[in-house]
Amino acid sequence: MRTLRIAATVVVIAAALAGCSGRPVASLKPGECFDFDRDGTEVSTVEVVECSMPHVAEVFAVFDVKLDAYDSDAIATTADEQCLAAFEPYAGIPYAAAKYYFRTMAPSESSWGKGARSVVCFVYPTEGTLDRSIKKADA
Repeated sequence: MRTLRIAATVVVIAAALAGCSGRPVASLKPGECFDFDRDGTEVSTVEVVECSMPHVAEVFAVFDVKLDAYDSDAIATTADEQCLAAFEPYAGIPYAAAKYYFRTMAPSESSWGKGARSVVCFVYPTEGTLDRSIKKADA
């Protein structure tokens, strides 16, 4: 049995989106697959690809954080809770039985000050790439 592992690291959505190639993270939607540099801690854009092609990640939920002020710990806690709750309805299997992990992309303090509130929940394999969607019909 796989131990439940919630990604504690939040990939921060960088504030500066202008001048970068790819799609802004804030515009991603559930069901979209993408590639990005897994070594980076701040991600502002990703390269969206067809889910049938090799890819690093797939979005399974997007939601807005409802806080009065920026609080990185509260954002991370909310992100983990809401992403975990959204995983099984999207993938059709319990998170503990999955062959991949989830991570989140959340607003940085700077982008929060400019109105960013969206958190993106995505899955990625522990190694290698995905070659299909993890959505119920395809998992």
